Amino acid sequence: MTEKTAIWNKVIIDVLPDFENIVKTMNDENRKENEFRKLWIKGIPEKLRAKVWTRVTGNNNSITQSLFEIMVSRGMKFRIILQEKTHASSELEQISYEVEQLAKKVEDYKANEKTQTEEKNIDKEKGLNDYETTVKKLNDLTKQKEELDIKHQSLSRDLKLIMGDLKNSKEESIRIIANDIPRTFSSEHVFKSELYADTLQKVLEAFSVYRPDIGYVQGMSYICGIICLLTKTDYACFILFHNIITKSNLFPFYSFDDTYMKQRIVIFKQIFGYNLQDLCFHFEDEGIQPNLYLYEWFMSLFAKALNMDIVCRVWDLILLDGIPILYKTAIVILSSLEEELLNSDFDDIMRILRNTSNSIKNEDEFIDQIMKITLPRWIDLELPILEQDKLPDELM
Repeated sequence: MTEKTAIWNKVIIDVLPDFENIVKTMNDENRKENEFRKLWIKGIPEKLRAKVWTRVTGNNNSITQSLFEIMVSRGMKFRIILQEKTHASSELEQISYEVEQLAKKVEDYKANEKTQTEEKNIDKEKGLNDYETTVKKLNDLTKQKEELDIKHQSLSRDLKLIMGDLKNSKEESIRIIANDIPRTFSSEHVFKSELYADTLQKVLEAFSVYRPDIGYVQGMSYICGIICLLTKTDYACFILFHNIITKSNLFPFYSFDDTYMKQRIVIFKQIFGYNLQDLCFHFEDEGIQPNLYLYEWFMSLFAKALNMDIVCRVWDLILLDGIPILYKTAIVILSSLEEELLNSDFDDIMRILRNTSNSIKNEDEFIDQIMKITLPRWIDLELPILEQDKLPDELM
């Protein structure tokens, strides 16, 4: 056991049970000199990270192993029923179109029959046969349509039984999980394993049915993917994933609260201009608005923007200092690429911002830069209050 690991094992026993109170007592005077804080900023040992994060985020919702297994079962059942409902909807749409066309054809035949003269009705017997064939087909398809409609309604009721009657439920977002998993860290060999893919699917589906008010949002698979690598069981992965999502003060982003998101863009622009004025003006000139890159960075907690080692260090800081770290991390990414960005137009800027993980490698230097970033005083004071005010009661 290394000395660092031994120190952290002691921290887990002696310090983490009172983590929140310890962080609160770090006032401006003793904050920088606090030994516990210094230790945390240097990085939690990789082997202990999941344990530390889990202790810090807790389990305030008292999610048990059995509850998790119920959610996994519901998630899988929901996905299967949703697939059946989607297929039924497609069939219903197609049959409805055919019924509509055949009904129109029958009406046209009736209308034509009344206006036909004896001379134009030479092939009356053939026409009658066509009419009878069309009517029979119409009746058969109408019956199929009614049966499909009953099946579709039954599947909708089954889904509601699983999810309840929650307003603004986003449970149907579960349908995109299967498509996102193969794209999650696609260049990392470990994520091509069926074991990890299975865990990702279980945890993300379970979360979607456990928190249908949030559902699944693209970017979550990257957060879950990193946690999956750090934890030993599906259940442990679920607990930590749930708590990081709901405790990172990003709930309004995942709920796509337009007012909240616009307010945060305004705050970010203030911080951007305060720290990187020239680059901020250049982005304005090129029409690069923060929503083009910031939403993805925040909603994936930078898991798509930085390599895994740096991401984990950033998450360490988020758990220590909260929401300001999100803004500071975004500024450091931009600062690290400032020279190249200043010499680029719109297309090149977007290309650079989509490939930041390839350009930023030194994790200690990156973390040092985050800790040196300053926020305007009013933002530093008001941001924690604004974020707390926006959280739903059950997350506070």
